[in-house]
Amino acid sequence: MKPTILVEDDIEWLLGLTQEFNDKWYGVPINPDKARRALRRIITGSDGIGFRTDHGAIVGTVEDDPFRDYVVLQERGWYSTDRSGIALLNEFIGHGVAIGVHEIRVCHLHSNPGVSQLLERKGFTPKETSHGLGVNNASIYLNGTRRSSSG
Repeated sequence: MKPTILVEDDIEWLLGLTQEFNDKWYGVPINPDKARRALRRIITGSDGIGFRTDHGAIVGTVEDDPFRDYVVLQERGWYSTDRSGIALLNEFIGHGVAIGVHEIRVCHLHSNPGVSQLLERKGFTPKETSHGLGVNNASIYLNGTRRSSSG
């Protein structure tokens, strides 16, 4: 199936897909109202774009670099439960080329090295690595020393 542009009527379906992805890959529950608002902003906003198939979607935003004369199409979510992920990515890339951005950026979970290989075959190069540190009333690390968050 050829991807189609996401529209506002797709938000509940997309929220379900987002929930499915979150349940599979994250341990933090989604706030449905907050997620719905974010998806609506991306889909209906002038700087957002999204595409869907029956079993997947990709969404992103066009962003002006705050320090350079450089415009980026930044993927904000990409997931499929079938093999349509490549078609979605191709549509996303085609959109970025058509609107004349300088660069298209895509992120993926560290736990899925196959996606990294796919992206590199398509000409993407690694740019940054993101690391997460959960801080929730637990011990935190400051200056290489474990300290209690209470003081």
